[in-house]
Amino acid sequence: MKVTVSRKALMDGLRTVAPAAAAGAHLAFLECVLIEAGEWGLRLTATNLEVMVQRLVPATVDEAGDMAVPARLLTELVGTLPGDEVTLETGRMQNAAASLTLEVRCGRFESKVKALSAEEFPSRAMDGTPLAQAVVTADALQSMVAQAQIAVAKDVARPVLMGQLVRCEGDKLTMVGADGYRLTLRWEPLQGEYREAVDMIVPRKALDMAAKNADPGTMVVISHVARGGQVVIDLGQTVVRSQLVEGRFPDFTQIIPKEFRVKITVDRQALMRAVKLALLFAKDASDIVKLAVGGDSVVVVGESNEIGDSTTEVPAVVEGEGMGIAFNGHYLVEALGVMVGDQVRLLLNENSGPGVLEDGERYRYVVMPMHLT
Repeated sequence: MKVTVSRKALMDGLRTVAPAAAAGAHLAFLECVLIEAGEWGLRLTATNLEVMVQRLVPATVDEAGDMAVPARLLTELVGTLPGDEVTLETGRMQNAAASLTLEVRCGRFESKVKALSAEEFPSRAMDGTPLAQAVVTADALQSMVAQAQIAVAKDVARPVLMGQLVRCEGDKLTMVGADGYRLTLRWEPLQGEYREAVDMIVPRKALDMAAKNADPGTMVVISHVARGGQVVIDLGQTVVRSQLVEGRFPDFTQIIPKEFRVKITVDRQALMRAVKLALLFAKDASDIVKLAVGGDSVVVVGESNEIGDSTTEVPAVVEGEGMGIAFNGHYLVEALGVMVGDQVRLLLNENSGPGVLEDGERYRYVVMPMHLT
């Protein structure tokens, strides 16, 4: 293998795929980035066996070939090189004839990095014909992932909730996250129509990496490959492939209330500011923030027996009777922070039932209340 490549392009490619490598893994290839040179240019691949990320890098290929080298070492090495152009070439260690190496040259700099045979790396091919495909803009994907993932569980005892439900149904692509205390639902329109729902539970890391590497203004193709239970997210120059989480996601349609007794329209930034102020005084009170709804305002209260209290009155349009309810303040701030509208709606029924925050018609955030003693 012999390749000449822009140092910046190589660095961008390594930064894209290297996070998928598994540091400290018991299998050497899991700590590596696979380098393949061919008619396509340079292709970089890394995996932790759950998520695999591939990136195409424009390069001049004088000789095709492949090998795997430690991802972290190569990333740090390329990041410190002084020049604009890098040459990568297959080599051998002088005192170890059987040891494969990657020779890295840039200007007057030259190094040799011990490498593994590409044969040790897992298969990179998509296994089977896609069962379903959804096409969305990169901007929509990034927005959906950011808004849905705040409710994804971190509890390994409930693995089915550690991924996001991605559903193709009718003419909509829907993403849902849930952790037992709250639920997020975000949808975007699709071209075409699915007569039956196609569900995938996608690991958070896979969607994170796809959203992070999506280029604004481009289109993203999400494919459900039934054989092997995989999802493939094609971003153009970058492809993210992942095993799906096994299991059945909770029926979110049964969790979101259908009707509401009280509907409040309020300025998003004003409400978020009031909740943040209340949290300053609620730290030693389980982060409980109380909302008193009535008249033409929402009164937001945080209090502590040790340090005092905070009360903020936020103007609002209230439909229905007044009531009081309490939530974990951090849950409210997280939701308000990923919303984009100037105005949001808070929908309530009773102080023992879930509240719903709406940001337009495409995003709903369901949160369970805190019980006061």
